[in-house]
Amino acid sequence: MNKEMESTEVRLGDVLLNITGASIGRSAVYNIDAIANVNQHVCIIRLRNNKNAQFLQMQLSSLRGQRQIQLNQAGGGREGLNFQQISKMKFNFPSFDEIQQIDRLLANIADTIVLQQEKLDLLKQLKRGYLQKLFPVGNAKQPELRFAGFDGDWEQRKLEDVTKLSSGKNLPSVQNGRFFNVTMGSVLPNGVLKVTDKTNSEVDSLSLGDLIMPTRDIGHGDVIGITAVIPDSGAYVAGNCTFVLHSPTVDSKFLSAQINTGSTRSEIIKRVSGSAQKMIKQSDILTLTIMVPSVEEQHKVSDFLSSLSATVALQQGKLESLQSLKQAFLQKLFV
Repeated sequence: MNKEMESTEVRLGDVLLNITGASIGRSAVYNIDAIANVNQHVCIIRLRNNKNAQFLQMQLSSLRGQRQIQLNQAGGGREGLNFQQISKMKFNFPSFDEIQQIDRLLANIADTIVLQQEKLDLLKQLKRGYLQKLFPVGNAKQPELRFAGFDGDWEQRKLEDVTKLSSGKNLPSVQNGRFFNVTMGSVLPNGVLKVTDKTNSEVDSLSLGDLIMPTRDIGHGDVIGITAVIPDSGAYVAGNCTFVLHSPTVDSKFLSAQINTGSTRSEIIKRVSGSAQKMIKQSDILTLTIMVPSVEEQHKVSDFLSSLSATVALQQGKLESLQSLKQAFLQKLFV
């Protein structure tokens, strides 16, 4: 097979460059000492001295390298590179000693990013594990894991018994508006609130602790029915395709965590209707069943999960800072 495809055979130290499709411009060094082949979407760049392979790959990933790739794309839609255009791309190579120093610097940053990503993944896995054990599963009336000092069954309630539900409105967007306009795109699948739209409309002003829930979604429906907690009073308003849940008796962060995970989340997904455009009705939400312990235990669970979420957010921020640092070096180390 490999002899029949000698022109596509990959060797140790080759630089591989995607030359078509959405991933055009992505590159990697082939560091495996084994024979392989590439398809028509990948170009093999083989240097006379493969000790410079990693340095070339970093140049291809740099801002200057990506600009050259964009400028050299062929076709009416500028959607591909050919070998002739790739051969015209120019890069500067310093002395071998300087190449080695740059390689070591960027390799150290890359290794740190990998370690930070692993740390973040473990924290997210830990959080998912706690979420499964801190709330009753199925027909159980008690969670698997409880804090010291709490016992007894949790009480089964419908959301309509413990919350007041209202619908958001289609509000006009204003670039420098006074209020954050919370729409279905403002809630991420992990329950984090991320609002970019603003408005001057004061209709449906939200209060600290209110829950906002997207009522529509497209694709897999990852955010429909997911709730996020409003962090401040008077700064946010409920926009298009959202429900607002206000509960005077249940801790808002406790309620949000239970709605977003476990059997409650599974039940929401069952009640979603539509294919290309997914939606959920008020009645589908109000008749959901949740399990409620004492207010003191609610606060204990809420505080613990909030602390864990803050740790995850901190580590996520560190990862993004490292990624930004790598990009900054890629822009400044190559000319």
